[in-house]
Amino acid sequence: MLVSPEASTRIALWTAKLTFGTLLTLRKFFDNDLDMANVAFALALRSRLDLPHARNLAPQNAEESLESMEKLMLTSSLYEVSITAGIDRATARRKLNKLRDLGYVARREDGRWELIDFHDPNNKSDAVAALKSLLKLYLTGIKELQEHVPVSGLEMALEQLEEVAPPSNHALNEDEFSMKLKKHNS
Repeated sequence: MLVSPEASTRIALWTAKLTFGTLLTLRKFFDNDLDMANVAFALALRSRLDLPHARNLAPQNAEESLESMEKLMLTSSLYEVSITAGIDRATARRKLNKLRDLGYVARREDGRWELIDFHDPNNKSDAVAALKSLLKLYLTGIKELQEHVPVSGLEMALEQLEEVAPPSNHALNEDEFSMKLKKHNS
């Protein structure tokens, strides 16, 4: 069964509004440089274990272990960031250097890159404000969509979209996390 034309229109409009708002927010916090935002998010995705994978690795009754894995910040090479972001290494290097100047990332002595801890009181970057703005945008959009499109319509739309373009996931999976954790601990 196909999604109704009314629901399709609402979903398309919501998607356009969310995308437009996201682009405006990213431009605001990344000096009108979407490639720099792309590199920042590529590093973020490659620095933390994706939560569903973290739950699989944590012992069943060890919530503390899960919390420690979620807080663990791993590093990435320039090559890994450029591959994940889909841009050449020279561009990724320039963007990482600019992100370092803005206080979003740091380069370690071994040449690997890491996110700056946003909870550190000495961190003066706008990263927290950027993430709060994006989260508010998403939550507002989701609430609006839920008010106007029944859940069954959203589920059907997602199924139809996955047939056309399955979602890609650049976050760390369990195997990648284990490899990075070995490097991190050595």
